[in-house]
This record gives sequence, structure tokens and C-alpha cells, in this order.
Amino acid sequence: MEAFVGVARDDPALLTPAEYRGMLRVLLRAEPRSPSTVQHVLLMLEHMQERVSVAPASAAEALVHAELVHMLRDAYVWNGLLTCTRPKLSSMFQMLARGASVLRATDGTPCVPAYTPLAGLGVAPYRAFPDTVTYNVLLHAIVQGARARRLPPVPPSIVPLTVWHTLHTPPTRPSTERVVLELWHHMRQAPHTQPSPISWCIRLQLYIRMGRLDDVHACMRDMQAHDAVSLDALHAVWQAYARTGGTHLHEAWCAFRAQTPTAAWTRATGLDAVPRIEPSATTFGIVTRLLAERGDVWAALRVMHDGLAQGACRVSPAT
Repeated sequence: MEAFVGVARDDPALLTPAEYRGMLRVLLRAEPRSPSTVQHVLLMLEHMQERVSVAPASAAEALVHAELVHMLRDAYVWNGLLTCTRPKLSSMFQMLARGASVLRATDGTPCVPAYTPLAGLGVAPYRAFPDTVTYNVLLHAIVQGARARRLPPVPPSIVPLTVWHTLHTPPTRPSTERVVLELWHHMRQAPHTQPSPISWCIRLQLYIRMGRLDDVHACMRDMQAHDAVSLDALHAVWQAYARTGGTHLHEAWCAFRAQTPTAAWTRATGLDAVPRIEPSATTFGIVTRLLAERGDVWAALRVMHDGLAQGACRVSPAT
């Protein structure tokens, strides 16, 4: 790494886009991620910006220039930096502002949208920044209760300025819910930032942490309308229902296994239809544990036996 940084510092023109991208991947996959990792990535981005600020003098340099511009606009790099800086929201917002400044600086500059030099090595294709993953990282940090006293303004090229308020309160307060909903509204505006099943699960966790089962069920119905109900969402809603003292969990489980909606299924999940999702070993473990915790041992044993019969016999961490 030090040799790479030395070359980048002495003569950035010696480095190819493939070398930049390969080193960025190494850094962003490093564990644990430390402040030095972030600084190394930012150093490379600065050198890339310096190179694209100079007009290319030949056709070959124009190709390199276009590739570097596209890398600077790639969501992979900026999402990796956001992940490195979470859960500190102020640092994440600073990184967003930095990404927005790069987008503005390269706006209108030709790039190579179809060119992926390492495609044969399994490198993911380019994604425009910000994308759905960008918003998921932010939503997750906000819902998990990270706080910030003074948040820097975020350029409107990323999200509306009205979204960012000072978060002095935990996620059980309406202010955080308002921020999440405004951010969610902005996600829906662009095709490449539409909420994914992971996004919906993060929003579901907000209502679960607020202890509002009616809103949990309403969120589940919205997920159903957008064909976004996932196994993780079902795990979460069953656990939320059990924590509120729900007494129809086993009946809801039977409806799920029979793929037949019942009143108990609707009371537990808020859904009027049963999604065609196969349970995993974790699913059997969660339902078994929830039933055992409320004292329904026979129902727990039946679910466990069902799991064994289906071949889900490995020991699940949820059990």
C-alpha cells in the first residue's frame, strides 16, 4: 500500500484506471476499516481528480480520462466510504458532501458507461452515485439511533436540504421518523434509487423500535403492494408481534406453512395474503424460540419437528 501511495504521490500519470480500481477494492474490503483506510481512499480520489482536471492530449489519454471520471462517479467507492464512516452521521454527511462536490466537478464530462476493464475478473458493473445502497446505509444509521449535534448541510444534488435536521432524539421520537420518511420520499424519485427489500426491512425496524404494531402492519401491507415482502421481514414482524403479547403466533405459522391466509395470520403480520416464501433453518429456529418463550412448549416442538422433517435440521443461531 505504501508503495502504491508513493507512486501516486510522485507521478500519478503512471497509474492506470485498472490499478486505481483494484487498489480501491482492496482498501474497501479491508477489515477492520480504520480512519487510515478512509484517508488512503480519499488520497487516491484526490489524485484521480487532479488527473481528470487536466485536458487529455491524445486519444489514449482521453480514454483514461473518461474511465477515471466514471470511477469518480461510481457508487461503489462512495458507498464503501460511507460504510467506513458509519455509524457517525456527521462523518457520513461530510462524505456525502464530498461525493456531491465530485459529481458537480465532473458534471457534463464525458465518461465510459459501458467500459469495465476488470469485467472478466468478476468486478461489479458501475452504478451511478447515489444509488439504493447509499440510502440504505444512511437509513440504517439513522434508525439504529446514531446521533449528531451539528450536521453539515448536504448538497441538494444528493438529498433535499430539508431532510437533514439535528438528531438529538432516539429513533422512538417523531423527529427521526420524519427524517426517514422524507429520505424515503426522495428515494422514490429516481429509478436507480428505488427502495429494495433491505430498505423496507430498515423502515420496518423503525416502527418496531417505536413499538407501534399498527404501523408495523401498515408497513408490511405497503411491502406486499410493492412485492417486497422478504423472509427477513417476516422474521421481524413475528418477533414484534410476540413482544406485544400476541397469542396467535402458532396459528399464524400454520397459515404460513399451509399458504392459506387466516384471521390469525392477519393479526400477526397485517397481511391479507401469504407470500410464497420458503422458510429457512433460521425461520424454524425463531418461531420455535418465540413459542417456547411464551410457554407453548407443544407448539414449539411441533414447529421443530416440522423443521426436521423439511431437512432444516442444522442448529440455527436463533434457536
